[in-house]
Amino acid sequence: MFRTTKMVSCVAIGLMVASLSSDQLVAAEPNDDFLDATVLSPGTLMVSDSLEGGTGAPDTNLGFFADDTFTLPALEVDDDSSPLGNGLADALFDIPVNDDGSIPLAVTGCCDDFDGSHDEEGGYELLVDVFDAGGSLIDSFAAGGFLIPGIVDEFDFADPTWIGGTFDAVIDNTVGPVDGVDPLDFWVFTGLVPGSMYEAEITDGDFDSILAWFAPDGTPLDIDDDDGFDLLSKLLVEASPTGEVHLAVTGFDDFAVIGLHPEAGDYELTLTRVPEPATVISLLIAIGGVTCCLRVRD
Repeated sequence: MFRTTKMVSCVAIGLMVASLSSDQLVAAEPNDDFLDATVLSPGTLMVSDSLEGGTGAPDTNLGFFADDTFTLPALEVDDDSSPLGNGLADALFDIPVNDDGSIPLAVTGCCDDFDGSHDEEGGYELLVDVFDAGGSLIDSFAAGGFLIPGIVDEFDFADPTWIGGTFDAVIDNTVGPVDGVDPLDFWVFTGLVPGSMYEAEITDGDFDSILAWFAPDGTPLDIDDDDGFDLLSKLLVEASPTGEVHLAVTGFDDFAVIGLHPEAGDYELTLTRVPEPATVISLLIAIGGVTCCLRVRD
């Protein structure tokens, strides 16, 4: 009896190990949007990678200066008047261009006096429209930036054709990730059983994660913040008719899944097939049959 029981236990353990074993891969970058997702080889059920934060929308201050020395005080300053962004971005409207045709603008973090004594970090876009004396638009351009704690970003725009005109300058502080930052990973698991249910879970991670599930055409299907362990994420997903599951890993609070969040760290994403009820019943019957046989032999 002991030998028979040991054999059954080894078979059961072997089946469990086989169902959980997988290759562990790191993303093929960039995979920061649905179309550029990392497509995994069939049978891969575990991946690991890291996210870089610092792309959360910064609270900015915008200043207009007399010349390119950016000597204080600024001629015009604004905090939080922008119609774009999340309410913490800035804008200046109908401001006269300097007499030499220059528009020196500085962007800093709230709420310093353009001396860099701030802790804000994140990407933004500065949009400028220039108008002639009659109010007609004569120029329009944009400049991207990434605000860093302790730093003031300075922009010196100038054109003699702007003399006598006015300008509008508007900041959008929700522009998403910038080059060199990896705040978002899209994955495609393949070779799965079509129509079967799987548990997708961040099984290891040192940041507050968000996990999203998408249809093969990119339609969002479900999203989770903290249904896993602690601040980690977990979702019940279904393999598509082609045996695929499309997932994205991002950080809190990027519920739009566009890469805007302050989280950073390593993570491990695991996909585990959920046994169908009939399979579970069959397994229980088989185990019961083995037990019965063992008792008869006793």
